[in-house]
Amino acid sequence: MSNQIIIAGLSLAVEKDWSDITDELPSGSPATLARPDGIGVLQFSAAAYKAGALPNIDDQGLQRMLEAFGRERGFGEPKNVVALVGSSTAVCGDHLDGAGLVRAWYLTNGRDVALVTYVSLDRGSDLTTRELAEVVKMVSSIQWTES
Repeated sequence: MSNQIIIAGLSLAVEKDWSDITDELPSGSPATLARPDGIGVLQFSAAAYKAGALPNIDDQGLQRMLEAFGRERGFGEPKNVVALVGSSTAVCGDHLDGAGLVRAWYLTNGRDVALVTYVSLDRGSDLTTRELAEVVKMVSSIQWTES
């Protein structure tokens, strides 16, 4: 069972037991979902087009953003990169950080961009595997809200 919510300007179906914990984090933290018994978090940041020339972002632009994400954080090149083109364009890849995992998605509707990350402290755990399956469902359900 899932609940439809709007977070960071995105509408998505949130899996059972995941809740918004943003208010429990330091000021300025991105919108964040987590399970109370979980090992990881799902975070959202979005940039909405406001004015000027339309940016016309495509999967190649998203790929460059994904690569820059890893470089800027010292993760190196992303692994398992997948590009998805549909009503929304998305590129995702895994970044390994010690025993941890950061899976990052860059999504666009052609004018707005969102960064969604799942961060786990233990990429080898069964809990991470279960959470990641739920996270993939949630990210797959993302719809852009009207801006």
